[in-house]
Amino acid sequence: MERTVPFLNGCISLVAFIVALSLVLYMLVAFVAGAFDTVLLMSETIFMASEERQSIFSALNGDFLYNVAFLIVLMKAFGVLTGYMRQHTVDVKAVVELFIVAAALELLFNATAHSDHTQFVLALTAAAFFAVYALRYHARAILERLAPVDTTPEEAIREVAATITPAPRVREKVVKAKKEIVPAVVEKKVTRVRKVTR
Repeated sequence: MERTVPFLNGCISLVAFIVALSLVLYMLVAFVAGAFDTVLLMSETIFMASEERQSIFSALNGDFLYNVAFLIVLMKAFGVLTGYMRQHTVDVKAVVELFIVAAALELLFNATAHSDHTQFVLALTAAAFFAVYALRYHARAILERLAPVDTTPEEAIREVAATITPAPRVREKVVKAKKEIVPAVVEKKVTRVRKVTR
């Protein structure tokens, strides 16, 4: 068992490396092919009428934006894979972000390739993951925006502690400690400072 776990971790890291390498190769090929197609279409439209050129460019813009956004998603996936290879842990926040962005891209740019049921499932799961992402990773910021808090947590603890009245014995011990211990600690710090400054 002691030898098996490192071996399996090595196998999983090898698979992650191969997938990351194939992602990089796919991104390069997709980028070069997309740029080549764009240049070819633009060169073919030089001698066309402006109406025809405009219709081709509008279709080209949508495809180009989808390809750029898809490459960004692939870069994010590459980041998740390389993070796993370095630390042997998966950043769940990055995976959730990746799913939200990928689903949104499919719905925005490639909706015609999917049936209505698939679009509904993509939209529903993207909304669910967005809600989880917002509540899990940004809940404190959301709550502070909804109900701004003027006090820091330390001040809030002091306010709560001030409302609690200690028992008489505890109160006596606290007063005694303030009178005896606090001056002694302050005196020690003062002598340390004096020694350092000499």
